Amino acid sequence: LNHVPPMPGGTPWRATVERIQCPILLLTSDSARGGGIPPEEVQQISETWKQGQHVSFAGNSHFLHHEMSEEQFAHFISVIRTFLAM
Repeated sequence: LNHVPPMPGGTPWRATVERIQCPILLLTSDSARGGGIPPEEVQQISETWKQGQHVSFAGNSHFLHHEMSEEQFAHFISVIRTFLAM
């Protein structure tokens, strides 16, 4: 099993994102439904990373892959496959 150790406590997210050398895929959902990351913070993250892609799935909460419509789930899978093929 591959295991990614947790980041040390107190490490600011910006310092963490700046250290990431591989491409990043940030999947977000509707922050008004508990999606977790407000749009302003998503914007700051995308301005910080070296290589990244952000895809938002509107109308879903934090557990977006459990709530998606069939069409959204097909798009979700397509986004992941495209990212992994990079």
